[in-house]
This record gives sequence, structure tokens and C-alpha cells, in this order.
Amino acid sequence: IDSSLNAIVAHNLGYEFDLYTVKLRGKGGNDDLVYSRKLSSDLGHKLYEVDHKDFSSHNTTGDSFLDLCIECVTASFSPLNLLNSTIPTYLYSKVMKDNGVKCYLDGVGADEVFGGYPAYDYLFRNNFRSGNLGDALFHLKNSLLYGELTKYQKLLKLLKLAKFSFSPIEKNIHNNLTSEMCPSQLKLGIKSGLSILNARNTGFTHKSFQISDIENYQLPMYLKIADNMSMANSIENRSPFLDEKFSNYIYLPKAQKHNYGKNKVILRGALDKLGYDYLTKRKIKSGNSSTFSLKSFESEKIIQFLEASSFIKKLSDLHPIDMPLILRARLLPIAILDQYVVSLKN
Repeated sequence: IDSSLNAIVAHNLGYEFDLYTVKLRGKGGNDDLVYSRKLSSDLGHKLYEVDHKDFSSHNTTGDSFLDLCIECVTASFSPLNLLNSTIPTYLYSKVMKDNGVKCYLDGVGADEVFGGYPAYDYLFRNNFRSGNLGDALFHLKNSLLYGELTKYQKLLKLLKLAKFSFSPIEKNIHNNLTSEMCPSQLKLGIKSGLSILNARNTGFTHKSFQISDIENYQLPMYLKIADNMSMANSIENRSPFLDEKFSNYIYLPKAQKHNYGKNKVILRGALDKLGYDYLTKRKIKSGNSSTFSLKSFESEKIIQFLEASSFIKKLSDLHPIDMPLILRARLLPIAILDQYVVSLKN
């Protein structure tokens, strides 16, 4: 929705430009490509379809995938999330560089300003526990409608909403990070981050979540990813939805942000009026998520890389081979930085 609206407005203003999309893996990935192709055809602008398989040194077998992860993390020198927009942004920026592009428009900020993140579960739980039953039911309705769940999945979600707690693995990592053995500076940083996250997740309105995401959570992360991955390829990104003129939209009524399981309701309405209602009928989309499946982290090389990190050993009591794939994905950037710093010292 966000990037499509950028393209439509730029087209209507008469600008010449090309479109770029990344072929995604997993649920919704193929749909994203179908809609990108249709929009490209409707607007009459060339679409570049970026596929990681086109990069001979970047595929999901053996060392090559690990090499790509190392490239991304060391370009940023921070533990970026490899499961969202990090790798796609890096890949399409490489293609843009090859095509002589110097600057591009992205959709960063639209989710934070117009209500794109589905915080329904937190909002339902927080309002229900405080006796705000009307608001609780509103958020519960959106939670159950979001993502077109089956009846069985809705039942499981209700059970999950009834009781929330950290998993034993999460508790183990949290305890190790806040123990007396943890360096004081790191421990203070972890506690500060957890305090910010807790303040966000105990809010009662979409507005409170949005402000927290803008100031301390989602927006700083996505801006860093977009800037670091683009500048690694000497490309500048611009984010129109962060124009200060849009700041008042944070205070829209909740029904203009989320309704009947759909997010960014007011942006969907704008697309409808412009004649692109086929883009608004989808409740969910993959967006700028990973081009690789979690199975990529089954690699023996990645297990060995995690095992070689002394910091990861202190962080989790689990051996890398016993870690869930999503935990390997979360910890791999930290292991990369750990070994990178060690190599610099040597």
C-alpha cells in the first residue's frame, strides 16, 4: 500500500521512474509479486524483479547465504534483524546501483504514522484487564479478523490471548543478559531497552503504540536498515511518509487506522478513490520481508559460526544445533559482530 501510493502519486505528477520489487519467500510473497506486476502494467513503468538467485555469490546453499548475512551486518555494524527488510533492501540497492540509480522513494514511516502494525493482541489484553470492555472488544474483533484466520487458528489465538508469558528460552536469555556476570554497561543498555519495550506494550490505544514506535522502537530500526543497506551500495533513500505534514494523522480516530482486520484504513481509502481498489482488498501482505526461508538457517556453516562465538555461549545455554531456527536467525547478527570485533582486535 505504502510504496504503491508513492508510485501512483509520482506517476500522476508526471515523473519518470522505474519500480523495484523483491521476490519473497513464504506466505504472501507470490501475491506481492502479482500485485507489483499489475501496478507496473497499469502505470506503464518498468518493474525490476530482484531475485537473490540472480546473484551468483548469493544463494541459500552453504557459505553463500552466511556471506550475504555477514555483508549486511558488517555494513551496518549493528545486529540488524535478518528476517525483515534488511536483506531485501540490500539486494535491490545493489541492482539500483548497477542501473545507475542515485536515490529512491520508500514506504518507511507509513505504518508508524497511519497505523500499520497490528497491536490488537496487546491492546485487547491491556484494555480487558483494565475494564475497558468496549475498546477490548474492538481490538479483539480486529485481532481475529486480521490475516484471514481459520476457525481453528482463531480458537488458538483466543487461548494465547488469555495467557501470555515468555518461553523458557526467552527467560534464559533474559536472565543471562541481566545477571551479575553481564558487563554493567551492557546490562544497563538491556534494561533500558526492556523498559522502553514494556512501556510500549502496556499501552491502551493505537496512538500510544504509534508514538512509542516512532520515538523509540520500529521507526528508528527501519530507518537504520534503509539507510545502512542503501548507503552500503551508495544509494540514498527518501521516505515521503515522514514529511512533518503527515504528523497529525497519528491522532486519527482508531476506526480510520484499523477496522474489520484491515490496517491503514485511510490510506486504503485514498487508493480506492484513485481507482486502485485491487491493492486495498488484501488484509495482509509480506511487504519488505525476507527473501529467504527460515530453513536457510539450518546450514551447518551457520551452526558452526554460532558455536564459535564466545558471546553467544554466554547468552544462551542452548547449543546452536538445538536452537529453534528463528532463534538462530535472531542470534546470528550478534555472532557476526562478535567475531568481526575479534578479527579487528587481532
